[in-house]
Amino acid sequence: MVLISAIIAVTIVSCKNTAVEPQRQTTTAAAVTEKPTEKPKKQPNSVSVGTPMLTIGIGENADLQAHYDGSQPAEDATYSSDRAGVVTIDEAAGRVTGKVEGGAVVTVKSANNKTAHCFVTVKKAPTKVSFPVDKLNMLAGEQTTLTLIPAEGEGFSAVTLTSSDSGVVSIAANGLVTAGKAGTATVTGTTFNGQKATCTVTVLENNGVTDRQTAVDADLLREPGWQFPSVQKVPAGSRVSQYGQSDDGRWIKVKYNDSTGWMYNKAFGEITNYSQFNTRTLPVMADDLLFDVTTDKRAIFDFVYQISYDTNGDNSVENLCVEYFKRQRGSCFHHAAMLCYLYNRCGYETYKVNGLSAYDGVSEHSWCISKTDEGWLHVDAQEFSIRTADEQYFIDDYSQFFNWDKEAFPPTGRPAD
Repeated sequence: MVLISAIIAVTIVSCKNTAVEPQRQTTTAAAVTEKPTEKPKKQPNSVSVGTPMLTIGIGENADLQAHYDGSQPAEDATYSSDRAGVVTIDEAAGRVTGKVEGGAVVTVKSANNKTAHCFVTVKKAPTKVSFPVDKLNMLAGEQTTLTLIPAEGEGFSAVTLTSSDSGVVSIAANGLVTAGKAGTATVTGTTFNGQKATCTVTVLENNGVTDRQTAVDADLLREPGWQFPSVQKVPAGSRVSQYGQSDDGRWIKVKYNDSTGWMYNKAFGEITNYSQFNTRTLPVMADDLLFDVTTDKRAIFDFVYQISYDTNGDNSVENLCVEYFKRQRGSCFHHAAMLCYLYNRCGYETYKVNGLSAYDGVSEHSWCISKTDEGWLHVDAQEFSIRTADEQYFIDDYSQFFNWDKEAFPPTGRPAD
């Protein structure tokens, strides 16, 4: 009995020790990358374009530069044109193209219906362009702006600006010109269809600042020479700051009342020896004269009118002017030549013409035609008969005095024969 109990106990213990425990089922998670929760895309508060008004030429492409909230590129914006026949749109690039002359409103719209508009004007592609000036003088370190101008009825949006020598003159995309070292460089502007214009820029050494006081009334000019209209009138006794001078020394660069420009340096090159009067020194003599007479058209007329009359042979405008300076008198040819030269020196487009007397059809006479606000008018600083009681200086019909045969006597003298 005891034996049987022992055997049973041993068996129970053995079974307990050798029993196979059921395996735990473990699940190994697969390597799955969970997508982060996408945040809702921020909707713009505003849409803008680079400019609300844009002018382009036929065939020209222009970027509207659309942005959200002022700085974020409007990549998912939609574009529409109210006149697709005038302006077409490349939505992927945000670019418009001019097809025919006319105007169209281009609308840029965001997903949340924020909009911006650009009125696009399409003009003829440029056939001729120009800068406001073809020559420009600057002092080292000075800045100015050059803008390319199309012919009337033509247009463009973008222009490529380059300098032949960036060390002398550098030019930014917006037309800002900066003068570097002394020298000369050519600025070229090119439109989308290859039309070009040039401006020769001469950079002068900046010799520092010198205070000066004007002795007479003077004109502050944009460039050396008598180009008008002037930047500003400078009264006698005014204090100016001199920054430099032209190569020939006759013009000085000054600043007056926050305006910068050029004034004639009358003290330079004054001629007192009559033997020095010649066509080479004529500009100096004329500028000295204009400095005193002023550049007013009537003041110049009155000065020439008082020249003593004396018959003398005909010659070129310059030689007649030189002869007047030497002799202080002259014929109608001298009067006309002087008036023509001085007017053109001041920027008044004028020509010297010859004609025959309306009385005898034989006597030859010389006078001028000058461009005015009323058109081309006759002006004669020698023949007193046209100066009526109301001091008429310019008349539109001169046939009652002299007949001008344009073929027999073509106009001369602007600025030289």
